[in-house]
Amino acid sequence: MVFQVDFMKMLEEIKAIKEKYNMPKGILLVPDKLEISVQRISYDQFHLSYKEFFNYLPNQIQDIAIPVTINTLIQTGIPRERITRVANNGVAIEFDGNFLQIASALFAELLIQRRFDDDEIISFFSSVARIRKAFTDLSELEFEWNSDIEKRFYSNLENLFKLMQEHPSLLMEIEAIAKKIHTTK
Repeated sequence: MVFQVDFMKMLEEIKAIKEKYNMPKGILLVPDKLEISVQRISYDQFHLSYKEFFNYLPNQIQDIAIPVTINTLIQTGIPRERITRVANNGVAIEFDGNFLQIASALFAELLIQRRFDDDEIISFFSSVARIRKAFTDLSELEFEWNSDIEKRFYSNLENLFKLMQEHPSLLMEIEAIAKKIHTTK
């Protein structure tokens, strides 16, 4: 996360200069289309394919916004050769990094898609943490396939089938929970 710390330090220094000269806030043009693909390469290593587009901007403004976006991405520490202009109205990035690098880049972009206040952001991340905990309370997360995991996987399936035979209502009870959730929306 060194690049994020460096980028944040740079933004703080720019803010100090803006305050020194009493400069107003700038305008950040937010992309209206995001195309995101994340592939896990290995445990805690990911490849991000990311594209953002400014479909709502007139062409002459796109010609300003796209180079500014590319320069901003370079200043965050992404190598120039990993950034390309897509069509006339977009920017693409191919980036490898660990979970924190990829997630912080994605969440930062997603969280500017709406004017959140601090409480909403805290609530959002709290909700994400609760969902993650619910998954890990119900299941063991695995990140590879090997003979030990294969053995446990088939053993779990076998146990599930036995339980379903012993308790025919099991599946209906689970389905009823899902139906109840969908009808209360």
